[in-house]
Amino acid sequence: MYSDTSVQSTLDETAANELEESKAPVNLLTLEAVDLAPAAFSEYDVGDSIQVKLQTYGFGGYEHQVRLMTREYKPATGSCSLVVEED
Repeated sequence: MYSDTSVQSTLDETAANELEESKAPVNLLTLEAVDLAPAAFSEYDVGDSIQVKLQTYGFGGYEHQVRLMTREYKPATGSCSLVVEED
């Protein structure tokens, strides 16, 4: 991360900041999307906040605003893998 840093106080401060930023639990989801309305691929991109709604099929459902962290288009299936994080 900072391979050229050798001052202990700088290392300590950097470590404290990293721990502070990562102390809260994070919920990440991996989803598979298709290129259909109302969520055509051209309508959103990495960094966007999007609404995800999963219907109730024996587990209570899910509906939240999430931030799109990564996406990977899969030409063979015409789908897109999404990694999202709850806002």
